[in-house]
Amino acid sequence: MPINVSQSIRLMVAGGFITLITACSFAPTKSNVENLADQQRYDAAIDAWEDMPELLQQQVDIDGIRKARNIYETATVATLKQLVRQNNYVEAQPLVLDLQQNIPESNVAKKAVDAYYRSEKVYMQRYQHQYNQELARFLIKEQPILNKLRRGQTRNRKNQELADDRQREREELSVYLGEYGLAALKRGHRITAKTNLMLAEHLNSDKRWRKGLSNIEQYNQTREDARLAELKQQQNTAWQTSADAYLVHFMRKNWLSARKQLRQIISLSDTPEQKAWHNAQRQQLQEIIDQEVNQAFQRGLNLYSQGYIDQAIAIWAEVLPLSPNHPDLNESLQRAKSFQRTYKELQPDKTVEF
Repeated sequence: MPINVSQSIRLMVAGGFITLITACSFAPTKSNVENLADQQRYDAAIDAWEDMPELLQQQVDIDGIRKARNIYETATVATLKQLVRQNNYVEAQPLVLDLQQNIPESNVAKKAVDAYYRSEKVYMQRYQHQYNQELARFLIKEQPILNKLRRGQTRNRKNQELADDRQREREELSVYLGEYGLAALKRGHRITAKTNLMLAEHLNSDKRWRKGLSNIEQYNQTREDARLAELKQQQNTAWQTSADAYLVHFMRKNWLSARKQLRQIISLSDTPEQKAWHNAQRQQLQEIIDQEVNQAFQRGLNLYSQGYIDQAIAIWAEVLPLSPNHPDLNESLQRAKSFQRTYKELQPDKTVEF
C-alpha cells in the first residue's frame, strides 16, 4: 500500500524525535561531568562536557572546572618537580600517574613527567653503578679467601663451584667497570676513570685497563711536571726580586735593611748557586758590619775619654742595633749612660728665686 506525503512527514518527524531521544539517552549528563571533575579527572570532564548537547552544557559550570584544572596542574607539577630535585622518586611516581590520568592533554604536565623519567633513569644508573663498585670491592677482598679454600685441604666441589661462579662474576664486572672507566677517560673525567679502571684491573687484569691507567698516570705526571716548573719559575722570580732589593739596601749602606733582606732570601734559595750567592753576601755584609761597629766603638771611646759623654752615647746607640750582642759596646754604652745620670744628679740647681 503506497504511503502518501502526509504520512511520510509524520514518519520523518517521529524518526527525528526518536533519534533525539536516543542521542540524549547516551550523551553525558551534568552529573557525569561533575563526578569526573570531583575525581580530578579534569580533561575527561571537559571532553564529556564538549560531547553534551548545547542545552545541557549550559547547566555545567565549565569555567569553574577549567579553573580547578589549572590550579591542580600548577600545584601538582610544582610538587613533582620538588620531589624530583630531592631524588624522591617513590613519592613522585603516584603524582606522575595522577597527571597522566587526570590531565593527559596538558603540555606542562607532559614536560614535567618527561623530566621525571629522565632524572629517574640517571639516578638509577648512578645508584646501580655505585652498587657495582661496592660489589667489586667485596669481590676483590673475597678472592684471596676463595683461593685459599680452593687450595686447602677442605677442597670440595661446592667450594670449586663457588670460586668458578665468583670468577665469572669478576670477569663480567671487570668488563662493565673497565668500559665505564674508558668512556669517562674519553670525556676527560680522569678521577672517575681511574677509580673504575683500577677496580676493573683488580677484578680481572686486562691490557685495556692497564693502558687506560697508564695514560692517566702519564697525564698526571705531565701535569705535575708543569706545576713544579711553574712553581720553580715563581720561586726564581721571588728570589731575584728579593736579591735586587738587597743590593739596593747594600748600595745605600742601609745595613740593617740589607741584613733583614738576606734573611728572607735564605728561605727562597733553592739551587746551589743561589745558596752560594747568599753565603757570600752574608759573609761580606757581616765583615762590613763588624768593621762599622768596631770603628764606631773606637770613636766613642775617644770621645768618652775626652769628656764628650753625650756624643759617645749617641754614636754607640746608633750602631748597637747592628751588633746587639757586642759585649764591649753594650757594656760601654750602659756605663756611659749611668755616668751621665749620676753627673746630672750632682749638678747644682741653677734655678734662681727672686
